[in-house]
Amino acid sequence: MTQEQYKRANTVVFPVLTLVMAYVFLTLIAYIKTYPDQATAVSYLQLFSSLAAIIVNVAVFVSKRNSHICEYGMLGSALVVFLILRLVSTTEDNCMYAFPILFTAIVYLNVKTIILSNAVVIIANILRLIIHS
Repeated sequence: MTQEQYKRANTVVFPVLTLVMAYVFLTLIAYIKTYPDQATAVSYLQLFSSLAAIIVNVAVFVSKRNSHICEYGMLGSALVVFLILRLVSTTEDNCMYAFPILFTAIVYLNVKTIILSNAVVIIANILRLIIHS
């Protein structure tokens, strides 16, 4: 892809992944505020990982918007948060966070990125089955 194509693709992907991570972050804040005595280290791990993903997304988008580094930074941070959510969370509905990640991976038309994103999602789900069965 050219720099102009990366700029367009990153401009589309940035709000999608940032909004998903912001939703995770705000949901966890609401949970911790509502049930402070039930919040564990796992809750805070999920909270801080989603906050870190938002920070990474903004930092790479602002500094490397025209390059593939932005693609890898944003998708990488989203995949790490997804992996953490799938492995430590006790709710089943967090599997829905895979869809925006997989759809945004397709925007780049990079087969390696699509394969890697799918592999992380599949491995996370297999590990969740092993851990929580």
